[in-house]
Amino acid sequence: MKEHLARIASTTLLCGGLGLGLYAALAEAARFPELTSALLGLVCSTGLLVLLACEIADALRTGIVPSRPFPIDRDKEPAWFWGAVLFGCLCLLLLLWLFVYGTARLAILATGDV
Repeated sequence: MKEHLARIASTTLLCGGLGLGLYAALAEAARFPELTSALLGLVCSTGLLVLLACEIADALRTGIVPSRPFPIDRDKEPAWFWGAVLFGCLCLLLLLWLFVYGTARLAILATGDV
């Protein structure tokens, strides 16, 4: 029981510290709204871009798309499989566009040609 309470306490301290750090970073970044929106778009799109690309590559390699009620198998349901892969590729293209847009906005802000 004592080790469970110690784990809960350490998790609470870790989450609290990270939450305060995130709050402080966002509060400081809020002073520069143009830079903040471009940077948040760039960081978030990069993370999702990598995760979605890995998901699509894994689906093409294994032939299974993980889905909420049940996985979609390429051999059993080819139309649903390729529809899910195409939808993922469309989302990947949109995230790539967001990445390029955020990079361009940061480059414009860095050169001062606003």
